[in-house]
Amino acid sequence: MDLFILEATVDGFKSGEVDLETRMNQDPAQGAFFIGTIIDNIVDALRSPNAGASLSVSGHSDRDDNTARSHIEKLAVELQAAEDRVSSAIDYIHTLVRQREPSAPADLNSLSFFDVHLRAPGAAVLVADEVALTESRRRLNRRVQARLLVYKP
Repeated sequence: MDLFILEATVDGFKSGEVDLETRMNQDPAQGAFFIGTIIDNIVDALRSPNAGASLSVSGHSDRDDNTARSHIEKLAVELQAAEDRVSSAIDYIHTLVRQREPSAPADLNSLSFFDVHLRAPGAAVLVADEVALTESRRRLNRRVQARLLVYKP
């Protein structure tokens, strides 16, 4: 059996922006890479006899530097942004898959040969972590990452 590991990241979300479709439309190069790397390979796995797959989708946020909030409040804000991004991402992934393969279920996790794992680490895994971050550096932290493992005989 062969294992294929594919990864794609869509970053550059504005503060408060969580919608993956909107972000991919704003940056067609990232969108095309995400579709070619993740969506097309999900569809290929669905169409391949005896294939199996596992999809991990993570929503990330930037750190909250609002001094008026407590540490716990900051963590809650960061977590909510990450959860909203991952929720938007999995919904849009299902939409894109079903556009290409109408027989695909509304929830890929309902298939016996396909596992979906969702993660929302908040700001625990930062790309940019300088003391004074510019908005362009903060946008690197606001991202959706997808990793697809495909098993084929």
